[in-house]
Amino acid sequence: MKATLILCAALVLIAAIVLVGLRIVKATRLWPAALLIVTAPLEVYRSSSGAGLNMSLFRLALALGVAALAVDLVRGRKRFTGRLAVPFAIYGVLVAWQLISLVFVTPDRSLAYRFLGQYAGGLIAAFIITCYVERKDLRVVAGLCGGATVLPLFAAAFRVFSVSRGGTGDLPGLKDLPLDPTIQAARQSGSFLLDGTQRINATFSDPNHFGFYIATVFLMALGVTCCVLFFEKPTSRRTAASYILLVMATVVAIVGTYSRSSWLLAGVGVIVLAALLGRSLWTPQRAIAACAIGLVALGLASPLIVSRLSNTEPGNVESTQVHEHTMRIALRLVANYPITGAGLGDYGRHAGQPPLVSSAHSTFLTVGAELGIIGVTLLLCAITITSIGAIRSARRAPAGDRAILGGFAAAYVGLAVANIIYEVWMDDFQWVLFGLVLAVTTQPCVALLKQRESWRRGAPATAPQQARAAL
Repeated sequence: MKATLILCAALVLIAAIVLVGLRIVKATRLWPAALLIVTAPLEVYRSSSGAGLNMSLFRLALALGVAALAVDLVRGRKRFTGRLAVPFAIYGVLVAWQLISLVFVTPDRSLAYRFLGQYAGGLIAAFIITCYVERKDLRVVAGLCGGATVLPLFAAAFRVFSVSRGGTGDLPGLKDLPLDPTIQAARQSGSFLLDGTQRINATFSDPNHFGFYIATVFLMALGVTCCVLFFEKPTSRRTAASYILLVMATVVAIVGTYSRSSWLLAGVGVIVLAALLGRSLWTPQRAIAACAIGLVALGLASPLIVSRLSNTEPGNVESTQVHEHTMRIALRLVANYPITGAGLGDYGRHAGQPPLVSSAHSTFLTVGAELGIIGVTLLLCAITITSIGAIRSARRAPAGDRAILGGFAAAYVGLAVANIIYEVWMDDFQWVLFGLVLAVTTQPCVALLKQRESWRRGAPATAPQQARAAL
């Protein structure tokens, strides 16, 4: 009970801060989505009885968001349009396939229930975000994503200084929460390499997960920085300075995670963002300046990067061997169970992993091993359609919005590519990013309800009717 009260008190405090911020920018209607954005990186769990479920700030915020949406629907402030984004529909089919696998294929269902719940909860969170966020909220949402990094970055710095002085590195108050044993073990052992090098994990249990999160924020912040510096006139020096500092802090954090997959995410995202900005930004002078800044940053970080990528480091060799081993097992399971897969959450049993772990260190290989070719095809279709819609929206947007939309699109594409060699697709922040991308970009939709046509012979058609007729 004490742990639950601590989480509820923390959520109330965060909600109050979020409401004050939204009131300043006159966007209080966004508070359910804003609460999900801010709590997603706060991976603070407590144990609960039952089937190994965990309570977190994000799940409490999700429950509050569901209640808020229900109230708005009853009062008529929100209504369903009868149209659903195609990626949502595909994910719905994927969840149905997971349920079929759970009932008919999976021998041990304890972990399968958790995976199914994570997908369902993530989709609900993404849907809530799409109900409240619109394209006109682009800059407010980008600011919320940047503000959400304040506590994780502070926790990262606090942990570094605390551990260097012999402390535990945990933020005050965490010791009062009965943490899940697996999460506690990951926090204690997973934040150091074999040679004793400390890795930054901030409010996350795994440095790789924090690296993925902070790399996505880096790309979004980089897009906003380009917009503020090069497209918005007059340029706000205060806003520009804030985002430049945020970009610099996220770069340091990305390097400090020592996560190779996070570095891949950031690299792919920067390339995608640069391509989307195109001639609207790049002049010979700016290209030279960007290359110079990139070379300086790489030069400063090169000793750390080289040591992490070197094949002579025992930790790197062991990590690579483990990843290759788990991926080979996943490929063998795909070959043995090509249609149904081995069963939702059952990969870990075949790989000899601990009870609450089922990961091939690759999202797509894990899904393929557990759900077969059908499952991985559905996942790839959802990701591909979302990415194409985001990229098209960025390319067609005005120059200022293109930079910010490009940041969101680059973050999503980079996250998808990096999940080839690591697995964070079920993390809360991924679902938040997915919802934001759907909300601020134009995605293909399917009609769930047949809309009545009021056309009459000789009567002028409305604009929506004309648009449908043109299709």
